[in-house]
Amino acid sequence: MDHPPGRAELQAAVEKASPRTIYLFAIDPETNSLEAFLTRLAGLVKYALRANQGKVNLQVLAAATAQREAAVRQGLAWLEARGTVKVLSVVNDEIELKENPGQGKWVHSGEGNITSIATSLKAILDETAAFRAYIKRQFLPLTFRANRKAHPPKNISRSPKPILGCSLWLQTGQ
Repeated sequence: MDHPPGRAELQAAVEKASPRTIYLFAIDPETNSLEAFLTRLAGLVKYALRANQGKVNLQVLAAATAQREAAVRQGLAWLEARGTVKVLSVVNDEIELKENPGQGKWVHSGEGNITSIATSLKAILDETAAFRAYIKRQFLPLTFRANRKAHPPKNISRSPKPILGCSLWLQTGQ
């Protein structure tokens, strides 16, 4: 799992894996900016349209962009407002998309709506970046024990250098 984008995603990973230990490592997911995120999402959408007949899972998109599901939903709304893609359905996090077959066939929803969506999306991305900065400042490196209580490991000290992002490694078993 890439750097957790938020507390809820971190908690969900812990609950799903029931790890004995969790290690967070510094890796920048490079999707914190609006442009980088939308570029990555557009590429994933294009792949889904070509390889999977437009069917893709919301959680897969969130993981592949290293962002929250809310960011993916807003990103898809932005792509749809631009007339790039049409969201046909969302059922139990399964999304069905349709590609715009040509310029001008679909009329985008206007610059005001696009700007509003972009503003909302930017706020989500900024919140994720703030959570990651908090994790870097306060908890790296940290060990989370299976009882969900966090404490610094005895044999690891905090890095004096700034850390860019992080990835989540779950250690299960003995």
